[in-house]
Amino acid sequence: MRRRSQVVSAHEVMVDVAGRMTQSTAFGSDATSLRATWGLLPPVLVGVVLRLFRVDEQILVWDELHTVKAALARPIGEILRNWMYQAADYCVPMTAFARALLDGGVRLSEMHFRVVPLAAGVAALVVIPVGLRPKIGDRAATTLAWLLAISPLLVLYSRIVRSYMPATLFAFVALMSFDLWWRTRSRPASVAYVGFAVLAIYFHLGSAPVVLSPFVFAAIETVLRARDRSTLVRNARSLAIVFGAVSLVLGAVLLPAAASLASLTRSHRGAGVPSLDTVVEVVRLEAGTTSIVLAAFMALLALRGAIALARRDPRFRSLLAVAAIAHVVGLGVLRPVKLEEALPLTRYLLVLLPFALALVALGATESWGRTSRPHPLQWVAVALLLLLVFSTGPLSSREFVRGNLVHHPGFMRFTVARETRSRTRLPRAYEMMIARLGGGPATLVEDPWANVGSRVFFAYQSHHELPFLPVAMDPKLRDPRLSLRNDLEPAVEAILETSASHLVLHRDLQSELRAVRRAEPEGERRSAVLEEYGRYLRQLATDRSRELRAAWGAPEISEDGIEIWDLEAARARGGSFAGQR
Repeated sequence: MRRRSQVVSAHEVMVDVAGRMTQSTAFGSDATSLRATWGLLPPVLVGVVLRLFRVDEQILVWDELHTVKAALARPIGEILRNWMYQAADYCVPMTAFARALLDGGVRLSEMHFRVVPLAAGVAALVVIPVGLRPKIGDRAATTLAWLLAISPLLVLYSRIVRSYMPATLFAFVALMSFDLWWRTRSRPASVAYVGFAVLAIYFHLGSAPVVLSPFVFAAIETVLRARDRSTLVRNARSLAIVFGAVSLVLGAVLLPAAASLASLTRSHRGAGVPSLDTVVEVVRLEAGTTSIVLAAFMALLALRGAIALARRDPRFRSLLAVAAIAHVVGLGVLRPVKLEEALPLTRYLLVLLPFALALVALGATESWGRTSRPHPLQWVAVALLLLLVFSTGPLSSREFVRGNLVHHPGFMRFTVARETRSRTRLPRAYEMMIARLGGGPATLVEDPWANVGSRVFFAYQSHHELPFLPVAMDPKLRDPRLSLRNDLEPAVEAILETSASHLVLHRDLQSELRAVRRAEPEGERRSAVLEEYGRYLRQLATDRSRELRAAWGAPEISEDGIEIWDLEAARARGGSFAGQR
């Protein structure tokens, strides 16, 4: 009888939890809850559009190539046992997925590599506001959905071939599952926590502090609130079982790569500490705005939201506080490389962003005064806040609308992009070419494409705003198992088959890179490796110039180490190679 009563009690608790998750905490009516659910549709649609906007035209760049190269080079078994390829780390599950597609006979395009973060980003648009609605209410959940939809970091990391967006989604579900399990002792919730905690860590090791932090919260609460010894023992036993399950599953997926993980942690451990300026920039990046004033206002709203959450659900507020503290302390202990730089630190903190935006939404929508209904002007203020965030962020910029390098770190660090742009200039050769184009639409071919030199092409595109196709000199990117839409083979026939109007050859890309780096906030940084690579690129460009001159004659423009050929004229001379891409 006692066991049956426990089962019935657990069932009643789950029914109660399910009911609270489908009804508004603010109004408590099914009709209102239904309206709130439909109210999520517009921000979800906007979020999907922003995540898919011209994503198929974006060039694979920078650290995105780690996954591409590792998937091409290694079988699945080796991918699962190694977390680095050529001294660069990659996301093991995403790389294994790409390799599985290759083994299945699929020729991989850019979108095959982007599908996992895209799926996570789209799912987060629904999962996060729906999951937090019982905690923050319908009004705040709808506002949160809009903040998620237009958050530059969440939009961009949903498109980039990196592990941060999947890890953020999995960490969110893990924390929410732990909260449900700790309140109800629901076995499905505990299983969900174990699964999603492991997934979050497996996708990115830096997620470990935040997804394991609930054990710290639960242990503190047990010690402070246990009424008797039996309760203390029972709670400790439950925590030990769930923690043991996480450790067991995590060990099963990580132990085969133990040697590689040890090497990774040694080689990717830094010594830097973020400065105050870096912290301020990180706040602006996370808030999604270039405005310090607007970012500070959103921080105040988050503080107001935290106070409101403490009234609504003090335990959940405490859980989030412990998670945030544990994650920050964990980063200090782990000391991942480049922790002192704004953009890497922003990535490491991305797992906390959905909860921070939830506090902003709650602070913005919590009623003024003692009434439970919002003041009419409050909705105007919320709409104005959303408009300001979007208009002062990178997603409203011409670069996002027209560029095909928006996944480049130069665009991701939008807080300094305008300053950097103002300090760079477009080379005279480009200005001469644009003058001859007469302002009409055109596509360029940039040659040679070098990942390390992509800063140059990003800086120039921010001025001329013309899309381009890179000539992929890296033989790995010309692997026949790939079908990349946005990378060209160096053969002159392949170039003429495109619809591009001009080819731009950079005879000394290293010198151009130095000029661009001097315009960035950190200034020029030199290394022996880059100097050696610069010599290789100069020799490569010399050979390419000789090859292109033999095929098409002298360039139409030659200024300051940049040579430009008119491809329409080359097609007219070549005839048989003319065509469209």
